[in-house]
Amino acid sequence: MRTVVGIFNSKSAAEAAVGQLRGAGYDEEISIVTSPEGHSSDFERGRSMSAGAATGGIVGGIAGIALGASALAVPGIGPLLAAGPVSALLTGVTTGGIIGGLSSWGITGAEGRRYENALREGKILAFVHTDEGRVDEASQMMRNSGAETVRKHRTKS
Repeated sequence: MRTVVGIFNSKSAAEAAVGQLRGAGYDEEISIVTSPEGHSSDFERGRSMSAGAATGGIVGGIAGIALGASALAVPGIGPLLAAGPVSALLTGVTTGGIIGGLSSWGITGAEGRRYENALREGKILAFVHTDEGRVDEASQMMRNSGAETVRKHRTKS
């Protein structure tokens, strides 16, 4: 398995990526992490729309992914909102910050610090956990949607 991570400067670019990814059949594989500043209404809307629906049952960018969003406090970064499978990895993170939480997805060291810095700067991280055969497709969709940076990581077995 592989993890593709895109760093987005705007909500609209992240939403465009999520829309493209969903159109290609990705759904429960998508995760979003952002600071709550300026984005909390999207996550709240996603929660209120959920009313028992499955994550993939909601159409509409970040609000759809926000089903089951978790508010987290990550030492050294501050409050974050996380939605999708990444929420479980980051819940309870104390020492090690993002790097410790994402190490099982192959994200360690300098890359983890890059993502932490992006979050401190108010950027949005989109993750797709996918198989080897679709990693380039997911990467290209993020680039086409305006990702500032796209990285691929090999998941630890």
